[in-house]
Amino acid sequence: MSARALWLVALTLLLSACGGGNGFDGPSGLPGLGAEQQANEVTALDQQRPRVARNAAGDAVVVWESFNEDGNHFGIFGRRFAAGAPVGPAFRVNATTAGRQNFGAVAMDAAGNSVVVWRSSLQDGPGGTIYGQRFGADGQRLGGEFQIGPSSSDFDSQSEPRVAMNAAGRFVVAWSNREITQLAILLGRNDIEQRMVQARVYENDGTALTDIIDVVGPSTAAVVRAPDVGIADDGRFAVTWISAGNPSGIRVRSFAADGTPTSGDLQVDISRNEAAPDFPALSMNGNGQFVVAWEAFTFGYRPLGVYGRLFEGDADNPLGSERRLTVPALGLNERVTVSMGDDGRFVLAGSGDDRVHVASFSADGAIQRISAISRPEFPSLFGAVALASDGRAAVAWNSLGQDGDGRGVYLREVAID
Repeated sequence: MSARALWLVALTLLLSACGGGNGFDGPSGLPGLGAEQQANEVTALDQQRPRVARNAAGDAVVVWESFNEDGNHFGIFGRRFAAGAPVGPAFRVNATTAGRQNFGAVAMDAAGNSVVVWRSSLQDGPGGTIYGQRFGADGQRLGGEFQIGPSSSDFDSQSEPRVAMNAAGRFVVAWSNREITQLAILLGRNDIEQRMVQARVYENDGTALTDIIDVVGPSTAAVVRAPDVGIADDGRFAVTWISAGNPSGIRVRSFAADGTPTSGDLQVDISRNEAAPDFPALSMNGNGQFVVAWEAFTFGYRPLGVYGRLFEGDADNPLGSERRLTVPALGLNERVTVSMGDDGRFVLAGSGDDRVHVASFSADGAIQRISAISRPEFPSLFGAVALASDGRAAVAWNSLGQDGDGRGVYLREVAID
């Protein structure tokens, strides 16, 4: 039996073992993959960790962090696209270049206006602080960069910002924060830290609608990190994160448009002794439905696939329990992002075996199609996806060695239907 035949047999056994209810019935490829486009024009050193936003008009923005391009460590850069083709040159997002600006994220409204958020070190003290910059549909800056996170002390560090924007342009930013307490300083202990996930809501003109919201914490009982956020057209939003300690697992909480919690701190995943869940991703559609997806590995770092759970409008209203969305043989196992359409269908982007894959799912969470979109000869990671109501998605990733020097950022448009 040939190697390919053996692989197919193994894949069939894996898919069968998952059960018919999970939708693993040999999914076909996505019906349309657009031309691969290089987003970064400067290729020296590394351009990495892309995030992408897209609307139904075909407008898209991809942002990434670039090493030494702004003259001082990492900076945030971006490029606009229309129907999968570049519009104008790449541009620098951050005005302040001192220190390090990284962990960029982007969101877009129906008209093509966007907001980019990032972590900036040294700009508001020695710790990291979250900043943002708004852009119009024509790519012009709307005002200057603005501070989102609290003023940092000598002992705190904000990181991992994520942003979601609804069709009308209202947006919400979530991030992780940690602060070494005065007691820890007196005792000379770095392990006693207050950890929290925080958020803030803004109107479409950049006006802050809420003060800083403590989604969870401050707490020394659990390490909370890696948040993600989604927002509905009426302003409701939900935040997910991973918690290690007490409590543990993938967590989620829902909020009203004014930032008032509408649910408790709820566990999304099923606790298993053999599984280590991590890096949750969340997307909410205009109607308030949302999906949380996450990677899972054994403690020996063997992939178990991607898991997910669907919710109807609030974290207190899950649509069933968790389900396995992908199996390891499909090649989509880690560092996932997710994007949900208004009809409840959603797409995942993620990596495995040095390739980036994109998979589409029905509104009940059954896998429909999956395709590898990065080139096999270049190791790829950090797939990011944004699905719009026209049935097309923009997908970005970083690829090692493809642009001739270190990592570069690439983008494709894909058809889901």
